[in-house]
Amino acid sequence: MPQMNDFEKKCYEIFEKENKEAIEGKDWERIAELFDKTIDDEYRWILDHFRDVFVKEEMNFKAVEKTPLATEDGWETFSYFFGVSGKENIFTAVDRYQGQLPADLIPIGSIDGGNLLCRNRNNPSIYIWLHDQAGKNVYLAGKSLKDFVMGFQRNQDCASCQKDLGVTGVRLSQELLNELMGLGK
Repeated sequence: MPQMNDFEKKCYEIFEKENKEAIEGKDWERIAELFDKTIDDEYRWILDHFRDVFVKEEMNFKAVEKTPLATEDGWETFSYFFGVSGKENIFTAVDRYQGQLPADLIPIGSIDGGNLLCRNRNNPSIYIWLHDQAGKNVYLAGKSLKDFVMGFQRNQDCASCQKDLGVTGVRLSQELLNELMGLGK
């Protein structure tokens, strides 16, 4: 097995699992067209291994430009990188947000609440786009994908990210309880 570099190690630390399905050649061609035939090695590696895979819940990052959604300490969340198939993928996202996003941004990932992680078409910069933010709604997340990924940290390094309320109580109707009790008979 080849030696992993720091970027690859960090990805395994961040994501819940690895996606082992191969991307077909025609899909690589379509992706290359989106980026004017230039796909950097890090993005290609992410797509090969972690597309459509959620970031672990305890992982957060600090953007270069803090968004209004960040914690007081500047911590942001990220959900996953778009894949090439299924209902929500990079191609459907490009079509859906055409005319809403600045022309030089391509949506490459999902952020909670309908927000997007985008890559600049003309340079390696990564941006956060807030869909319902009036005025300024684009924020620099990282100077490159590598910069963005390497900035992730576990919540224990982020005191204000830890908001586990736990289970505060459960109420069930008597009717539901009776139904549940009858299941074992």
